[in-house]
Amino acid sequence: MLERLNLKSLLLLLSVLFVTLTLCAATYIETLQVNTINTPAGDAMVLQPSVNSNGSMITTGTGIVTLDSQGTGIVDIKAAGADVNVTATGNNVTLTGSDILLVDGSEGTVGHVWTATDTGGAADWQTIAPAILTVNPQTTTYTALTTDDIILVSGGIFDVDLYTAIGNEGRILTIKKTDSSLTNIITIDPNGAQTIGGVTTKTLNTNGETYRIVSDNANWIILDHKTLTAPADYTPATQGPTAGPTFDTAKFWRTGNAVNIMIRMTITTRDASELQIGLPGVLTIFTDDASDPVVLGLARANGASAAELSVLGTDGDAFVNFGIGQAITPQVANSVLAASASLTYTVEIPVNQWDN
Repeated sequence: MLERLNLKSLLLLLSVLFVTLTLCAATYIETLQVNTINTPAGDAMVLQPSVNSNGSMITTGTGIVTLDSQGTGIVDIKAAGADVNVTATGNNVTLTGSDILLVDGSEGTVGHVWTATDTGGAADWQTIAPAILTVNPQTTTYTALTTDDIILVSGGIFDVDLYTAIGNEGRILTIKKTDSSLTNIITIDPNGAQTIGGVTTKTLNTNGETYRIVSDNANWIILDHKTLTAPADYTPATQGPTAGPTFDTAKFWRTGNAVNIMIRMTITTRDASELQIGLPGVLTIFTDDASDPVVLGLARANGASAAELSVLGTDGDAFVNFGIGQAITPQVANSVLAASASLTYTVEIPVNQWDN
């Protein structure tokens, strides 16, 4: 029969067949249920889902975020199993859901921090005040607290007992001596067998001396040790001539484990005894030679038989004495000093009582 069809009839038949196939394909696509779409790694797809003839929405898949309009100013966002409801009213946006990061349209001002204001997810820009350190003055034996930041000690001889370093890693304490007495020695004592700077205890000896320490969860590590003091007056003890010298200037200051002494004195009388000038407080000289004197510095004398004298010290002694030139043999006063002579010296003396 097809052989008898003319060309016009053949074209009509093909047209009918094409329309029929198109309608069948459209019906199949309309009824196809699509629940999952996956996108390549690193890509993302945003869809506005709609309900198909089977009542299904495209709501799952990798790299898929779906936006579902819920009404005026309301959008439901679905992504990776999360479901966040967004409601817009004027300039305000409310998010409802879990694990939400809130950002508003304002920029805040310099120093502001975006901060939660309650457990319900509300937040706004806040000014964060700087941390206020706890300062704790003490004048008697004291056990440090984990709430202490700075401990100021003065007025006596006592211990500051540290709390355990174990379980308090990163906690920092500052302990500072605030009186000028050289006899009011404060001992910093760690908990149990714990150490501070690798030793069992440390002491505060001079005005302003400060230890700043941190727990490493086992012991206390020294972050900083301040020892430098301003020059202060003192009254030196003397030994030797029955009538001691008159001091025009007598000052000392500390650098590390050494005391610096500046003296200007006038000799009132002289005799056959050695002139000896005491160190401040209870300090004693430290040298590498436990038996013989060492030259600590030089002194200038006016009106003496020797214009330059050596300042001598012996390990463990609390006094310095004087020799001729740079000799290490102490001399008696009447052999090196004339009556009414003046003697001036500035020396730095390592002492046994102080740490660097």
